Amino acid sequence: SKRIKEVIDVMAAHATTDDSAEMHERLIDAGVEPDIAVIVPDMLEEYCGNLVAKRLGVELLDTYTRPTPDGRGQITFQFSQHPVWRCIDTLVPEMIAQGAWHSKLGLIAQRSAIFNSVDSAIKAGSEVAGSKSATSFMSPDDEITSVDVSRWLPSSQRSLLSRWFKQ
Repeated sequence: SKRIKEVIDVMAAHATTDDSAEMHERLIDAGVEPDIAVIVPDMLEEYCGNLVAKRLGVELLDTYTRPTPDGRGQITFQFSQHPVWRCIDTLVPEMIAQGAWHSKLGLIAQRSAIFNSVDSAIKAGSEVAGSKSATSFMSPDDEITSVDVSRWLPSSQRSLLSRWFKQ
């Protein structure tokens, strides 16, 4: 969990950075491994944005798409099946329960597409409760599943997560 907290700290400190490549560079400069600097921020943004949208009553889809290797189509995946998402889904609720993470997670949520969509709808006078989210899009670089996130988890959860890396 220390690595995710480090990523959260850097992302929250630079939340107004619009450029994802710049954010990844800032994370690497802060000592975050390059693989983690690619996948974790994008997953954290989506996760935190989903938390906000869910609290406002938006029905969330568990899916995201990626372009096919030839770029001619898209493949749909489930967030809940991605090992990094599962790690975040374990750690973030624990951090929220501890209290001090709300403001940082809120800053990260503002970087997500779902947050910005919901924010725009509310500003336009729309009611978002009961609406359904669209499928998220993740770039090919976001689909790194070889990162060993199991070291971030309590030992009781490591064996379960390690199975995802062997598939």
